[in-house]
Order: sequence, then C-alpha cells, then structure tokens
Amino acid sequence: MIRSIILATLLLYVTPPVASELPAELAGAVATSESAEPAKLLPRQFFLAQPEIALARLSPDESRAAVITREGQDLTLYLLELNNGRKIERFRSKSLRDVRWSGDSQVLFLKTDQGLAAANAGSGRPHLLVRLDTDKEESFLGVAPRGAAAFVSLPAKRGGHEIYRLEVNGERELLLHTEHPVRDLLADETGIRYLRLVEGDAHTLVQLIGNKRRKVFQCDFLDACELLGSSGDKLLLRSDGDGQYRRLLQLDTSSGSVTELHRDPQGIASLDTVQIARDGRTPLIASYRSNYRHNYGLGAATQRVGELERQFAGSDLEIAAHSATGNWLVREERSDYRQPRYFLLRAGSQQPERILKEFPHEQIIGDERQLSAKIPFRFTASDGLVIHAYISLPSGGDLSRAPIIARPHGGPWNRVDSGADVFTQFLVNRGYIVFEPNFRASTGYSRDFALAGRGEFGNGRVQQDILDGLDFLLQRGIGDVQKQAIVGHSFGGFSALTGLVFTPDRFRAGLAASPPPDMVSAVIAYGKRLGLRANGISWSRSLEELVGELGNPEFVAQLRGQMPGAYPERVKRPLLVIAGGMDERVDRRRVKGFVSRVQESGTDIWFLLDRDEGHIFQKPLAREAYLYMAETFLARYLGGRHQRETSPPLQSYLRQTLLTNGGRERNATANRN
Repeated sequence: MIRSIILATLLLYVTPPVASELPAELAGAVATSESAEPAKLLPRQFFLAQPEIALARLSPDESRAAVITREGQDLTLYLLELNNGRKIERFRSKSLRDVRWSGDSQVLFLKTDQGLAAANAGSGRPHLLVRLDTDKEESFLGVAPRGAAAFVSLPAKRGGHEIYRLEVNGERELLLHTEHPVRDLLADETGIRYLRLVEGDAHTLVQLIGNKRRKVFQCDFLDACELLGSSGDKLLLRSDGDGQYRRLLQLDTSSGSVTELHRDPQGIASLDTVQIARDGRTPLIASYRSNYRHNYGLGAATQRVGELERQFAGSDLEIAAHSATGNWLVREERSDYRQPRYFLLRAGSQQPERILKEFPHEQIIGDERQLSAKIPFRFTASDGLVIHAYISLPSGGDLSRAPIIARPHGGPWNRVDSGADVFTQFLVNRGYIVFEPNFRASTGYSRDFALAGRGEFGNGRVQQDILDGLDFLLQRGIGDVQKQAIVGHSFGGFSALTGLVFTPDRFRAGLAASPPPDMVSAVIAYGKRLGLRANGISWSRSLEELVGELGNPEFVAQLRGQMPGAYPERVKRPLLVIAGGMDERVDRRRVKGFVSRVQESGTDIWFLLDRDEGHIFQKPLAREAYLYMAETFLARYLGGRHQRETSPPLQSYLRQTLLTNGGRERNATANRN
C-alpha cells in the first residue's frame, strides 16, 4: 500500500497532463514560436554587453538632452542639441550616477559617488558642491524650479535636519530646520511650499505658509506619498489615499478633500510615474506597469500620447515631457531588444524621429532578431487569487517537449515586467521556456497583494503560486512535465532551494544564486544592518508588516519550519549554487553550511563562490562565469544548448572559484575561500 502511494506521488510529475484550452494571449505566441526557425546560438559575450546609453535627460526648455554613455567602467556625458542633432562631449567620469538639469536649463547637477557636483551645461569641468552620505541622513532633494540651485538635507549639529539651498558657486543658504528627516519637497518662486517628512512609521505632508507649518496629509509605510506638483492649496500626489492602488490624487489642503484624477484604466497596476509640466502644476502623462508599460495622456497631452502608444504597440515607452506640445524625448524598450531605442517627438509633430542610433553596433542589432518577446498572461492560483506573469518561448520545435524553467524574481518586494532581461533571453536562446510569475507579495499591484505574502514565504502560498503557474502552462501543452527546473537570484534563489527541498520530485534541477537558505534570519539581519528603507521608514517596522510578527517567537518558529535551510538533506536533485563572499545581504557562512549538508547527503551539487564579489556579480569575468555555469549545468540535466568554448582567463577563474563540480570537491580552492 505504502509503495503504491509513493509511486502515485512520483507519477504526478511524469504523467502527461490533461490538455486544457490555451488562452488567447498565449495561443498566437505558441503558434508563432513553433513555426519559426530555431534561433542561432548566440555567444555569451552578446548577453554580457551592457547598453551603451545609460540614461538621457531632457532639459526643461526642451532644447537639449543630457546623455550618459557607458563603455566598460567609463561613463561619458554628452549634450545633444535637439534642433540640429549636434552631440557635444562634455566630460568623462567613473563615479557619475545621475544628472539633473537646473530649472533654467543652464546647469547640470550631477549625483556622484562622492556627493552632489555641478557643471555649466555649455563648458567647464564639474566641481563638487557637497559630499553626501546617505547613511548619515545626507540627501539631495531636487532642484529649484527657477534659476540654478539645488536643495539638500544635512544633519544639524543641534539635532534634527537642516534644508539648504545650494548655489552653483557653492554658497549655501539655510532655509529651515526640521526634527524629522525630509524625503521630498516642492518649491516655487517664493520658496519651499511642501515637505514630506518621515515621522516614525509614517510619512507626513507639511504645508509651509510663511513661518507656519501645517500637517495636511499622512501616509503609512507602504504608500509612496510622492509630492508631484502644486498650485495654491491644490497639491498633486502619487498615493494610495484610502484605496488599494496608487493613483494620481489632488489634495485640497484648505478643506482636506481628496479628488482622484487618474487610475489604471485596466484595473491592474498602481500608478508608476507622472510627468508634470514645467509650470509645476499641470500633470501631462500617467504611466502604469501592468502587462506592458502603458502611458495615458492627460488634458492637452491626451491625443499625442495615444498616438505614440498606437505607433509603438507592444513596446514599453518612457516619455520625458515638460509641456503638452513641445519636444518630447521617448525611450522605447522591448523584451526582444538588446538595447533600448531613443526617439525625438518634435514640437507640433506626431511622427517620432530615431536619435542616438549611432551607439549600438550593427552586429548587435542583427543578433537581436534571434531574441524572443515576453508574453504577458494571467492565471488563477489554487486558492483563487489572480496572478500576473510572463512567459518567453524558444523558437522552432514542439513546445510540449521543451524544457521549462520557473524563474521567480528577487526581492521578494519587487516585480518582473515586460522589459528586456538579459538572463531570461540567455536561457531562452539556450532552448528553455522561461516562466516568470509576479507571485503574491510582488509590488506594483494592489496594497493587499503586496501584503498577501505575510507568513507565506518558504513552503507557503508564495511558493505555491509558482507551482500553480507551472501547472497552468503544463496542462496547456507548454513545457515538458519531465523537464522542469527552478532558477533564481536572491529571493529567487531562496525559492529555488524551497522548490528542491519541499517538492523534491518535481524539478529535474535547481540553480540558486545569492540564496538565503533561511529567509527569516536574512530579513532580520537585513533590517538591523540597514536601519532605514529608501523612503525613510525603518526596515524593521516594514518587515513586521510584510513578513509577519518577527518579534513573536511562536510565529518565527513556525515560519522557520517553512524554510529550506531547515531541511538540506531533502535536496535530492542536482543543485547549482552561486554566491559572493562580499555579499552584504546574504551570509555566505549559511550558504556554505547549506551546501555542505546537501553534499553530505550525496546529492549532485555544484558550488561557485567568488570571495571578491557581492550580492550581484560585477566583474566581466565573474558575470561570464555565471552564464557559463548556468548553461553548462542546465544542459547536463535538462538537455538545452550551450556554448562549449571557454577562454584561458575563464578557465583560470573557475579553478579558483568552483569549489564543487557535480559532487567533486576541490579542497585546495575551498580552503582559500
């Protein structure tokens, strides 16, 4: 009897699933994929090449764009004159991180590793205005709407925080002192009008009227509560308000009434970004990341945005605009593009012009035709919750016989979207179907959805969403039920370990990069080490809501029972673990301990540890090794394609970092790490 039960359990994952109807959003993609010629095997270097244009910023007067390009570790800032297409190289830097135009379009404010610098837009070298250390509550708060000045927040010697106006020549003017950290502000020609303060576990919006300050709105830890623009007592916000989704709201500060100006017409996503006109009070474009990135024009910009969306259907557009009818800078991204495209929509025109096209190499453009688009779809989890997801399909061949990989995203308070993803494209090019779910706890959807992972990590509902999504696809002939793998980084790596521990007979193999075996210990340590989130709210407080009662021993004990780190001996299928010795988020000792215990049980395990890398590998050779190990490991156990050639530097790197290779331990290397 017991033998029959065990056999039936094993057969759950080797018996062909019952066929179900293919949803319309997938049917066309499947037919196209199966009828196409197989993609050529692209070299690893194709996927390692970073986009050459790091960012582009439109000037407020819409006459120029500041463009930062990347070549290796070197960054170059250009000015592009939009009327004639002339490109002027301004300077090079290794520490440049972002650029903001001054309100008068004459000065560039530069965020660098050292702090905030400034440079005249036309000539001259940048000079450092102030050193900023975010760990010390020192922050750049934006630029003045007129003239050429910036706002910064610095800790006050007497306690609290001081807000300064910085002139380009380095002169400082103290504007005000606050007891609480400032995360955002709005200013006009008369000075600062509104502040967003962090008060304990909440954001408080404060209106400044002369020397008086008045609290006008409050948001909790999960709300963006972003100040967008204002006109008199009318304040524009990106906020949940009292609802489930972030929306464009208008707060009447005199009466306290809140009016909704825009929400996602599809009812799927929270408001992502809003473009505000140069006047500081007129919203132009509302953007949402639902199945694709959707932009909606507001007021006078409605028709123009709608025409762009029609022309670029299926693409993700980021539109920079400072007026409804002026020059717009458009960035187009697609999952089957290796590089984004940039366009200029000139004032009065409906036809965008391609710009900055001299940067991508023609060979890269040609190889892009071998890439596959992400297809958005939705499914219903086994408890009735609707889950949004993406699938990428290899071309040429019967998809019902193709190996399928579940690739949970990191975070877990993050999300996967329709934009380009190098590793997904790499896996698809090697012949794998890649399934990427936005499981419960993913961000960008409703408030309840973000909180639905509470107490459900590890062997809980979050992991079940991933399994339910795989079942949804397999039951419809997408993927070979006998060739499933789970692959992920950070939380995705944790999910891979969870899959191999708690569903040991389902997956043929797993790849876990930078994985915390015990998420409970990892998030507690993370909260203590980092202190504050980027929005200023304490991580410890946020984690209490997102994960559960971490101060309750009974809850912690129960949740630890759902962690893969408690049961490494249950891993029976091949596992590849990739980790960095300098990882500040994941304790490498816990990772090594988990690997050792899996190895003791006799399971086929591969372990690469680079003691000089962090949570995300940065060195070109380390990144290549990541791809090489992934394709070699998966080819062995799932049968996909792989590039066999390795360079002498890569071989040397692997001799130093690959501690175990399919069960074979390299003791000398292990001792050095």
